[in-house]
Amino acid sequence: MDSYRAAADRPEDEPVIERLRRSRLSQLRRSGTIQSGPAKGCRFSAPAGSAQTYLTGSYEPPLAAALARLVQPGSVCADLGAHIGYFTVLLGHLTGSEGRVHAFEPIAENAASIRRNVKLNRMKDRVTVHQAALASSVGRLPIFSARTGGSSEWTLSSEFAEREDVESDVEHPQRSIETTTLEDALGADRVDLMKMDIEGAESEVLPAMFDLLMEQRPLLVLEFHREVGWPGVEALIQANYSFTELDNTPCPTPTGPAAVPYQLIAWPQ
Repeated sequence: MDSYRAAADRPEDEPVIERLRRSRLSQLRRSGTIQSGPAKGCRFSAPAGSAQTYLTGSYEPPLAAALARLVQPGSVCADLGAHIGYFTVLLGHLTGSEGRVHAFEPIAENAASIRRNVKLNRMKDRVTVHQAALASSVGRLPIFSARTGGSSEWTLSSEFAEREDVESDVEHPQRSIETTTLEDALGADRVDLMKMDIEGAESEVLPAMFDLLMEQRPLLVLEFHREVGWPGVEALIQANYSFTELDNTPCPTPTGPAAVPYQLIAWPQ
């Protein structure tokens, strides 16, 4: 605390002060009950600065509504790119005690948040947290920070991390993280629905799980990340999936990245 006050007395250290402030705020958490939306009644713990969005049920409502329509009690779901667990908790709530949820999150701090939220909702019997990134093989890979000054957007794709709409002079820190494939992580489990938000890595992961897509025919609720993600959509087309937007508006079979919605549902035919 003394070092923080000392820094605060020096105007020239303003960037350092801001970093210290953000670091201290990130350690503060708020827990409560979600007040509205499909996850209403579930408990959730989040960093204090963003907790209000989660606790009011205001976090990505179109995606939450789509999952609520699609997930059935007893379903087996995979939350690929689970962040701090909001949709993991929602999926656990929707599948009920007879269902199962596999949450994949490579960043240790986020995985700890997911486990905290699973415990808050007494879902440890149905939710498995995998501290790993989905990839085409089991091992270790570098993961890149894809957003200036934040930790919520990490990607296996250096191309996505260095895309044109982020500041060109910003360094993109990287970590080395565990990777796994969906087949290795699930073992004998089937999968009925996948929610996928893996920041461009869909280009690698979806082609690698082509056999699973053909054999198990899961539904996918997918966030698409521009040209870098296009090979993933191509794999879905080859596996005979059709597409709608989150509100079920049909989408023609896309012929290129520009024709793919930012968020979409892939339906097995």
